[in-house]
Amino acid sequence: MKNLFCSFLIIFSLFAIVSCGGNDTSEPEEKDVAVSLRIVKGVANCSSLTIFDPCMLDKIAAINFIIQDKDGNQIKQQSIKKENLGNQAAIKGIKAVKNATLIVEVLEDANISKPILKGKATDLEFEKGKETVVKIQLYPASTESAEAVMANKLSLPRFGHTATVLTDGRILIAGGFTSCGSNHKCLATNSVEIIDMESGEIEKLADMIEPRALHKAVLMDDGSVIFIGGVKAFNATAQSESDIFENYPPLPYSFSASAAVTKIEQYMPTYPKYNKKQNNSEISSSNNTQPIEAEIPFKAFQSILINQTADNKADIFLVGGLDTEDSEDSQGTPSAKSYTFSITNTNGKATVGPVTELSESSEPMLYPALAHGNGSILAVGGRPGNSEYAASLISESSSEDKGKESGLNLFFTNNVAVGTSLYTFAGFNTEKKEGDDEAKTITFTKKILKWDVFGDSATYGEDENGNEYFVYPGDKEVAFAGTVYDETNERFILIGGTGASNVYQIVNASTLERLNTTGHLMPVSLIMPEAVIIPAGKSPTGTDFLVITGGINTIDGTGSATGLIRVNNL
Repeated sequence: MKNLFCSFLIIFSLFAIVSCGGNDTSEPEEKDVAVSLRIVKGVANCSSLTIFDPCMLDKIAAINFIIQDKDGNQIKQQSIKKENLGNQAAIKGIKAVKNATLIVEVLEDANISKPILKGKATDLEFEKGKETVVKIQLYPASTESAEAVMANKLSLPRFGHTATVLTDGRILIAGGFTSCGSNHKCLATNSVEIIDMESGEIEKLADMIEPRALHKAVLMDDGSVIFIGGVKAFNATAQSESDIFENYPPLPYSFSASAAVTKIEQYMPTYPKYNKKQNNSEISSSNNTQPIEAEIPFKAFQSILINQTADNKADIFLVGGLDTEDSEDSQGTPSAKSYTFSITNTNGKATVGPVTELSESSEPMLYPALAHGNGSILAVGGRPGNSEYAASLISESSSEDKGKESGLNLFFTNNVAVGTSLYTFAGFNTEKKEGDDEAKTITFTKKILKWDVFGDSATYGEDENGNEYFVYPGDKEVAFAGTVYDETNERFILIGGTGASNVYQIVNASTLERLNTTGHLMPVSLIMPEAVIIPAGKSPTGTDFLVITGGINTIDGTGSATGLIRVNNL
């Protein structure tokens, strides 16, 4: 991937697009349509960027404007050549049309099939006598310009949050931690904001009911987002000797059982897309969130797995976590209990079904990695230090220990569930010494592993010489990375994490081979960022699009959270 380390500034170039209505090509009297182009790109040796800067003009041959109707039929196309670029240019003879799409392409040469920058706005209305205001953010159009940063930032820097791709391609950002104080305690926020990928606008929405981080979010059929579980605080300091859980090794982070978020809420982001809001003052801009009444046994640092069975229904699984003790400040004790319940959304109202307690596992688990298959849950890691097994297969009727031969007991591993397989990437591991019944220390593992829900052991990726594949860098722990599955290209992308916070890694899903063997260095460190993929049909470039939000450079009390939004064609 090409490294681009330049500033990304907001510049507006205004073009007048004249809508004549019908086939009338005479000079109209109605107002022009103003189009603002916001450019996001890194150009070597340029500290600022406008269409008219020499460093950009050297690359531009023309700007291409394409207007399509709601069925994707092209109703207008016009290019403005470099020599005719100015603050204003007119495109005339546009038919009156509703639900139109405006595509803007910046061309490097006469080949219109290979733009260097691209963006679009959808759901537009070109109508006689009506002013239409459009703002479009332009993105790198090829994977060669792989790293870019949006000009606007999140209104609140954060990490450990959720990012949910909505049906219209916008991204709902919720919760997370905002910083870790000098006492290493990271506090969660209830702040919510939305990223409009078409216009580049980031706008703050109504808050959630409760602050939460390390939670889960699921999109329902009516566009609402259900927020589930999480914690109010995280202690980014190692356990003291008095805090070590019975039979556990000393862990690199400490906990409070009272930090659990015990409410589920349904959030409705009714705030319209930026361009639509600008052109229709009658559109509601309200947002609301409401608690979903239910008694759910949420625990702090309990793992949550969502199995969405339909657009309006999801099965939720809760595994392990901390049982609360009498003292409010107590860390509690790791739990062996697991639960499941369903959430159904009917006519815009979500309800929770009965809670079923699954079979108790043979050992407690703290924040294990989870995968689902045929009604069973595979829970990997987070077990006592003297455990012989790496995982448990848990169902309503039974609990079976798994993975004895792996020799691993993972903590805070980066993980992704795909189908009935669970993939784990590094993390901490219990170190056992020969002849010692208890594990006294915790170290890190570098391994990339695939676990089968119905198998007995893990699959290790190997090269042609039988050498196992490891995350990069091989001499440091990697936990709390942003981890996402790129289904189109059948690969995993890991962004940052402790010990590898400025490394962007790509792993082949079938072989577990690391595709960029030395890792791709980012200009900043990111711990607990959130990464999502916008599918081609919703993305601003017409290709699968990776968006990385937030993160913190260190969680030792001196770190700073970021509001930067990184984008990448896949």
